Amino acid sequence: MPQLTSCTDVLPTLLSLCLASRPVAKSFDGTGLALLLGKKSTSWPPRTLVVDIQREDTLKKNKPSAVMTDRWRLVNGRELYDLPGDASQTRDVATQYPDTVRRLPQAYER
Repeated sequence: MPQLTSCTDVLPTLLSLCLASRPVAKSFDGTGLALLLGKKSTSWPPRTLVVDIQREDTLKKNKPSAVMTDRWRLVNGRELYDLPGDASQTRDVATQYPDTVRRLPQAYER
């Protein structure tokens, strides 16, 4: 199964690969992907990622955004896509999964 990753995972991954014998600082937002790259692990913890458009000095709420899990992508808090069944995101299924539409914005708030 494909795993949800982010550009923030690149630096922790490179550090863990280059400094394999030393502990890598945990002060990064991302997660090291070395286990996935080497296929040494089939276990990957569930993740929820938030991406938004913030080109401001001060962050502002409710900019265009997406909240993503391995299965779902919630766009701007309204449109919901079931990624395994609709990778091109052509069918908004928000009305069919109202609990998911209510749950995913909590990650945006955190």
